[in-house]
Amino acid sequence: MKRIHGAMCMVVLVVLSAGCLGVLTGDKPLKATSDPVYVSNSGLEQAGYEHKTTEKMALNKSVEVNGQTREIRITNWMSRYAPSDDSGMFEAGQFVAFTSPSVEVLGQSVNPVAHMGDKEVIEMALKKQGGFDSLNAVGETEATVFGENTTVTEFEGTKTVDGQKVDITLHMAQVTHDGDQVVAFGAYPEGSSQAEDIFKLMESLERDNNK
Repeated sequence: MKRIHGAMCMVVLVVLSAGCLGVLTGDKPLKATSDPVYVSNSGLEQAGYEHKTTEKMALNKSVEVNGQTREIRITNWMSRYAPSDDSGMFEAGQFVAFTSPSVEVLGQSVNPVAHMGDKEVIEMALKKQGGFDSLNAVGETEATVFGENTTVTEFEGTKTVDGQKVDITLHMAQVTHDGDQVVAFGAYPEGSSQAEDIFKLMESLERDNNK
């Protein structure tokens, strides 16, 4: 169940609790946690991928709300997958499902992730592994994610692996589901024909932890 401390302070009541008042005045931080998403077992089997890790990612920021500074402490979740025959190298490809809570104060979105561009979100999610040398949008298509027709942006770029530049293709989708912003993307070496697998993984996302 999602945990949001201070989000109810959007509603103006005759009597304010100390916690809500603290968030509104800026004396206390707003805390929010998303719920992770996973790829279903059937989706993994069809795509030939396997689960690698699911981990929390903390994000602490100062944001402006109605001209005043507010501290927010957000906990995001990231699940990462790779082909079942992955040797541990990036060249084998990877798929990431990232979630971040959608939270507002006085009607204003205060989650920095919601205001990031596609490339910023990708770089943040892959911070531990290192980002891409270049990444450029080259087209769009659609996929069904959590039952909704969703735009999938295709990128082309390069990444340095063991001192060598590798040309990559990346597909990315963003959707709001159950109070969270869900970002899913898959990257693979250019020419390896893994697009169909990435779309199968996107369309197999679910909330249940089947690991």
